[in-house]
Amino acid sequence: EAQAARGTAYFAPTLAEVALAELILGRLPAAQRIRFANSGSEAVMMAVRFARAYSMATRGPGCTTLVKFEGSYHGSYDDVSWSVSPPPAQAGEREAPVAVAESSGLAGTQGRVAVLPFNDVAVLTRYVEAHHGEIAGLLVEPMANRIGLLMPEREFLLAARALADRFGLVLVFDEVISFRVGYGGVQGEIGIAPDLTTLGKIIGGGFAVGAIAGRADI
Repeated sequence: EAQAARGTAYFAPTLAEVALAELILGRLPAAQRIRFANSGSEAVMMAVRFARAYSMATRGPGCTTLVKFEGSYHGSYDDVSWSVSPPPAQAGEREAPVAVAESSGLAGTQGRVAVLPFNDVAVLTRYVEAHHGEIAGLLVEPMANRIGLLMPEREFLLAARALADRFGLVLVFDEVISFRVGYGGVQGEIGIAPDLTTLGKIIGGGFAVGAIAGRADI
């Protein structure tokens, strides 16, 4: 309330922004830089763009595909609005989900997004080994919100980390919701660090804000 009276959106960074950045980076030991956004959705949008830019620059221009997981909600950005709550009749086989648009007006998934089953190490491994030359990054909820605040098996997150390291992919943890789990979010509780972390309203005490924290080179 005190800050609201002093203003909430400025043209340039403020001392309060610097202080908040330092606080958040102190809670995410693997993160070296942070950029603020207007919402969790915008944070994810920017994280996807960062992952693509980094992968295209370091591994080739064909590395554009984002891998997301069935049932995960990552905001209103087009490339993540697939298979959030697909009708079972349209969702395809469990081990090979069909990417179902969450709304009208989406332009398609070709070269942009692939949908895999949540918490399935075998399918994730097979897909990445076969398609790593097309993949920019893996977008994972370390605690899946829309499907019931479910924690995947630790082996699933370890596999995602290992595959990202093996093929040079960018691993993004969407902690917009799960940062509430502990002082360092889910990643702090389980000891698995992503390359980028997206954050939402929790860092503003409920105020509409977001952030992307992660490796300086990305």
